[in-house]
Amino acid sequence: MTAAFGGGDLDLRAAVPSQEEITLTVWSLAARVSITVPARWRVTSQIVVAGRSEAMPDRAGSPGELLLRVRGTCLGGSFRLAQE
Repeated sequence: MTAAFGGGDLDLRAAVPSQEEITLTVWSLAARVSITVPARWRVTSQIVVAGRSEAMPDRAGSPGELLLRVRGTCLGGSFRLAQE
């Protein structure tokens, strides 16, 4: 996901992934990035944020649950990662 001088919302709650592990790379410059993931997914986040960040804590979950790895850099703007 790439955003510059604007914003982007990524809602994965209705996603039906074909893999057990997914890596999402985020890069933003002076932008607002918001990612929403389903409550049943395991999530790890390795994001460097120079701005405002509202990232949920990593969730280990059960080994059979899908794993989403979020990585990247956000310079300026804001980053939000939430599970619903």
